Amino acid sequence: MTLDASSTDDLTLGFLWPTGDQLHLLDAALLAGKHSRAAFRAWRSTVDIDQEFGWTVLRMLPLVHDTLSHAGEGDPLMGRLKGVARLTWYETQRLLHRVRPIVAALAEAKISVLMLKGAPMVLSYYRSQSMRPMSDVDICVRERDVPCAMALLAGAGWQQTAPFTEDYSRFRHAMQYRHPDGGELDLHWHAMYEAMLPGTANWGWDDTEPFDFLGVPVLRLRPGSMLLHHVVHGVRWNLETPIRWIPDAVTVLRKRGDDVDWTRLVADARHLRVTMRLRLGLAWLQSRYGVYIPTAVLHDLQRATPTLLERIEARVYLSDHARHLHTAAGNQMVILADLCRVIDPANVTEFVAMLPHYLRFRWNLGGRREIVSALWRALRRRMLGRSSVLEPAR
Repeated sequence: MTLDASSTDDLTLGFLWPTGDQLHLLDAALLAGKHSRAAFRAWRSTVDIDQEFGWTVLRMLPLVHDTLSHAGEGDPLMGRLKGVARLTWYETQRLLHRVRPIVAALAEAKISVLMLKGAPMVLSYYRSQSMRPMSDVDICVRERDVPCAMALLAGAGWQQTAPFTEDYSRFRHAMQYRHPDGGELDLHWHAMYEAMLPGTANWGWDDTEPFDFLGVPVLRLRPGSMLLHHVVHGVRWNLETPIRWIPDAVTVLRKRGDDVDWTRLVADARHLRVTMRLRLGLAWLQSRYGVYIPTAVLHDLQRATPTLLERIEARVYLSDHARHLHTAAGNQMVILADLCRVIDPANVTEFVAMLPHYLRFRWNLGGRREIVSALWRALRRRMLGRSSVLEPAR
């Protein structure tokens, strides 16, 4: 089910939403009784269960198993799904306990820790820790605490996947870490990429509640901010349509929808300039799964006038992004849209002044003087029918 594209300036929205097979899987996980069983059988009829599944499918199967178990499904595949759920439980336990010592060290150092995305969902919202696979743990600290947090991580054996430079600090919102004995975590200094502009950098910190992370007292986002985070993170084009945000958002609404501060949610969406993406996501969830969204909320989001930043993002992130990746000019449109989350495009002077610095960072150049030659090389490759060397990487 998709939304009327005419409500969003004729954007091509089909690329945002789950495909047919993904919808069957989501329905099997999020509907109940006979509707869940029917969706599961429809999914089974379209896939070869002896072939390898992608990560998008695999991470849905434990939730599908839990729902079908409560629906009384007796399909022979249930045994295999139970095995996937058990493996998920084991891997989740291993990851959480790998990360616990560093979370405890941060807390002991009097550093405020805000846990994001998967960990709060697994430990607070889902019925079992087997129901939501996790590839990493997301930890957010305040910008002033980043040096101390990185020192603690290094001392505990965690290794950065990229050099932490002044540019990286300015143009990115998080650093990925890996542990040599297994496990990944992301250290955030902004809760999400959409909260990097001046005035938005502390988004989330004033809407938290206590959270027990395996015995360590930390923080998590309150339901409204958690819902916004899931929806905004998911409603954008990707090479493989992201669907994990859908069960997460539905679960937040079903378990703690009464605790959502809807007035604050709309205000935060305006402040972060994500009204269009939030409205699209909430409307889709409501139309597909019947979750409660106040009519006034959707109307307020609909009436919000998109900012220049949102209009730029809409043309890049809410359309068939693949067409951008296949052209040199399109690649640069993606980069420009990303820069709009660091420097407000309405501030033309500052935006133009920062552009060469950002291009140098994104293209991994030694200095701004190399930009012209890099553009020339890309143009030549394009003229010769080769792909551009200036592939954006986020």
